[in-house]
Amino acid sequence: MDAATLELSGGTLVYDTFGRPDAARAYLLIHGFAGDRLSWLDVGPRLGERHFAIVPDLPAHGDTTLEEGEVERLHEVLPPLLDALAVAPERLHIVGISMGGIVATGLAQALCAQGLAPRSLTLIASTGLGLECNVPVLSGFAEGPSAGAFSHLLRQLANHVPDLTEAQKAFAVGRLAQRRVAGLAENLFGPGGQRLDIVDALRGLVAAGLPVRLLFGRADAIVPWQHALNVPPQVALHLFHDAGHMVHWDAPDELLAVIEG
Repeated sequence: MDAATLELSGGTLVYDTFGRPDAARAYLLIHGFAGDRLSWLDVGPRLGERHFAIVPDLPAHGDTTLEEGEVERLHEVLPPLLDALAVAPERLHIVGISMGGIVATGLAQALCAQGLAPRSLTLIASTGLGLECNVPVLSGFAEGPSAGAFSHLLRQLANHVPDLTEAQKAFAVGRLAQRRVAGLAENLFGPGGQRLDIVDALRGLVAAGLPVRLLFGRADAIVPWQHALNVPPQVALHLFHDAGHMVHWDAPDELLAVIEG
């Protein structure tokens, strides 16, 4: 399937869609640091069988040509995309993984501030909930790894890494060599750990009545699942006992059951 594009000031936003645009539910799937929309291929098409799924490449990632060095501004390109697709907030479910959890939370805040609350917010292995993180792995992606290092880094993300051909690995390594995410890396983490905090933002969202879920794999090697204990008690917590950081790679069936529930 060919990707779709949206021209914005400063560049082009690239995204995929799955399913009928007029479906009762629309899911916006937001990838993590140094990832892209293809990381959702185990989830997006399946959601599209019953709903409408929107899967963008964030600025500084994938095929999107827009650049950005501040994680907390990445969500700003998403309202124009939702408008272009005529997705009303009352049918929108926002899902973000890892750094995408910060982006998803920022989008939910922005929509709520305009009186346009989405239907729900789901964070998967989100950053921004505690100090600790696997700095060597995150730095490894940001610094432009060799092909061998890239394979090692992928294995830290999940127990079931998608099968990639050598050509696909070479393409991914070539992209990372451009170091487009370097500014975001400096903004997101440092030698002492994570630099951003969304706990207070989540507190405000649940106080406003937004349903929020948090999903973590108990085998997460990037962000400790115990950070889930820092969120407000109104947030529904789902732990996946055999999953790593990329819960949607390790347990796509169980993840879909939760986010569609």
